[in-house]
Amino acid sequence: MRIFRLIGSYEFFVELSNEKKLVRIEIFEDINENFVFRTRVWLQNIYNLYPTMLNLGQNAEYLKQLYSSEHLNVEITLSIADSPEWLTGISFDCEKEFFDIVRSNVMAFFERFERI
Repeated sequence: MRIFRLIGSYEFFVELSNEKKLVRIEIFEDINENFVFRTRVWLQNIYNLYPTMLNLGQNAEYLKQLYSSEHLNVEITLSIADSPEWLTGISFDCEKEFFDIVRSNVMAFFERFERI
């Protein structure tokens, strides 16, 4: 069984449709094998949440009147990964080399949206 330790957490903004979106890249290293890394990538977005119990009327109808706007992180690792090994562990010469490739894939992911 592989155990990974968080060794780096990086945040930066990307622009998508004139909106700045926060991206978080987490890099982990295998505690038993040097230079084996994995990653998780998160995109922060604003979602309107409708609490069920607070939005039920007297006859159990869904009113959808009360909501809160929340910043939530959604994992996008599988959408940007070159390989499933990004989740299970992949060898690189150093953390920076792996991070640069992950960041490059994140930027390419957002560029595809801009072309749509």
